[in-house]
Amino acid sequence: MRSRTLAALDAVGVCGFSGLFAASLWRLASAAGTGRAAAFLLLAAPLGIAIADLASGVVHWFGDTFLDEATPLVGAAWIKPFREHHRDPLAITRHDFFEVSGSNGLLLSFPLAFFWNWRPAADTVAEAMGGSILLWFCFALAITNQLHCWSHRPRVPRPVRRLQAWGLVLSPERHAGHHRGRHGQAFCVTTGWWNPFLDRTGVFSALEHRLDACRIDPRDPESFRP
Repeated sequence: MRSRTLAALDAVGVCGFSGLFAASLWRLASAAGTGRAAAFLLLAAPLGIAIADLASGVVHWFGDTFLDEATPLVGAAWIKPFREHHRDPLAITRHDFFEVSGSNGLLLSFPLAFFWNWRPAADTVAEAMGGSILLWFCFALAITNQLHCWSHRPRVPRPVRRLQAWGLVLSPERHAGHHRGRHGQAFCVTTGWWNPFLDRTGVFSALEHRLDACRIDPRDPESFRP
């Protein structure tokens, strides 16, 4: 059972993010004009979502590889869910939307708050495009855990199944490789677009070897102290 405090924080995270995201869309439309804002958002979608997918992979790899559940501050809140997911891949499907997405919404509210106070936000093409990429990045990461959850469910809403089949969101097939062996591949869980490249090139394995060479033990929190 989760505490009421955590449940309340999850609700605040989802609702706060939703409000800030809507306000940021309005901010962009007001600054650039509705038509231009729609065009910028359409053009920015692939890049913003791709960056979010890569970020999800980096965070997932770090959470799977470093520290442990007893690490102060981050162990119970951040590391434990990753390890629980390995022990029981279907556990994520037993959580509701607020529990799955609350922490992401809370964290991503900060860049949206920055966008809301960013002045000017769309006086130039670069500013409008940058703002549009940021909005897509935040939106994609905010729903990443839900997309991950759907990749484990035997039944999902028909529109979601179509998006999975078209490769626009994480599909069970793209994610299945992560749960084979040592969970050392397919870390990206927003769309999975980056997984083939990262797995073939061994980027995360190379990073682990580099850290080993620096005498940093991913399993030992003490090794991160200077």
